Amino acid sequence: MIRHERLASCIALTICLVACGSDEVTFGSGQGGATSSSSSAQGSAESSSAQGGATAATTTTGQGGQGTQCGNGAIDGDEACDGDDLGDNDCTAFGFENPGGLVCTESCALDPSDCKAVCGNGAVEPDEDCDDMNTVGGDGCDGDCNVEEGTTCATATAINLALGQSVTLTGDTTTGGSHASAQCQDTSTSPDRVYQVTAGADGFVTAWLDRPSTMYDSVLYALGDCLNPSSGIWCADAFDPASNNDNGGEVLSFEVSQGQSVYVLVDGWNGSSGAYQVTFDLSAGTCADPVPFPIWSGVPMNALGSNTNKPNNTSTSSCGGGAAGEVVYEVMPELSGALEARLPDSATNYDAVLSARLACNGTEVSCSHNGSGDEVVNLMVVDTMSYFVLVDGFTGSEGDYRLRLAP
Repeated sequence: MIRHERLASCIALTICLVACGSDEVTFGSGQGGATSSSSSAQGSAESSSAQGGATAATTTTGQGGQGTQCGNGAIDGDEACDGDDLGDNDCTAFGFENPGGLVCTESCALDPSDCKAVCGNGAVEPDEDCDDMNTVGGDGCDGDCNVEEGTTCATATAINLALGQSVTLTGDTTTGGSHASAQCQDTSTSPDRVYQVTAGADGFVTAWLDRPSTMYDSVLYALGDCLNPSSGIWCADAFDPASNNDNGGEVLSFEVSQGQSVYVLVDGWNGSSGAYQVTFDLSAGTCADPVPFPIWSGVPMNALGSNTNKPNNTSTSSCGGGAAGEVVYEVMPELSGALEARLPDSATNYDAVLSARLACNGTEVSCSHNGSGDEVVNLMVVDTMSYFVLVDGFTGSEGDYRLRLAP
């Protein structure tokens, strides 16, 4: 009878609590005490609204302290930002000069993707290679603040040559850089392009500007040190008075050692600039790998070299030279007519022998050895043929020379 009365009392209490709006009732154990879910140990709580309202998203942790709520517009906890609150950050925190553009993501993280670099402000910002305080191209840094290849010594176009290899490139000096004047002409007012040529072996580097493909009054020169104009190796400025053609036709040829780098500059006379085609070659100077030397009409072109410690791999010329090493040039005339090859006495410091042949070890056309320098051979050439000019030494003589080829 007592058990039934207690059960009836419990039912009545439950009905009353539900009718009064309580969401949940939990009967506790031990000592008859009841525990509500609206409180928990150590003060951590999940808040709930009266009358069955929605539970708030805010979560607090630890000893009743305030936690994080991404999206409430205020930075709290470990948030980097929240809404418009960027925590005193702007785009300058990411390396930009212009502060505007930084935003906060939905996950309360800083997003600099709308920060923009300003080309021309003198500061190298993200996505910029350079900034020279202008947006004018041709000075090493283009209008979008990207480094221009071949416009400065630091951005010289790299040419790595293996023995027996030629590389032909086209370019335009119009938007090039500006360097000190070449030794053979005043090129200080003309834009240029810079090539860093590195030899993969001992040999002879030859560079030339093709006349039909060069559209301006060009100058070609080589420097040992790009930043030092007095380190000039040789300079060429071709022109043809007969046809009044100043475009292209320049040829440089000089000896290099393995691993050596030289700077070849495609430049112009008196402010001239334009399109060009340049070829670089590294050859051994032997019958198997002769030094190529194209010749166009106009002024003479020159080659620098030495027969010292070179192999002796050709037959003896009619005027001597069998005991010394020689350097072989394959002369490729771009016109038919007379061609003079000369070793000027003032630029040749040994007892030289100079000869010309139709093939490297073939028919000799002319030979010169007068014992006093200034060796000269004369040829009648056809533009569809190659001719071989050999720089040799008498009875084993060796030294430096300058070969002058005059069409």
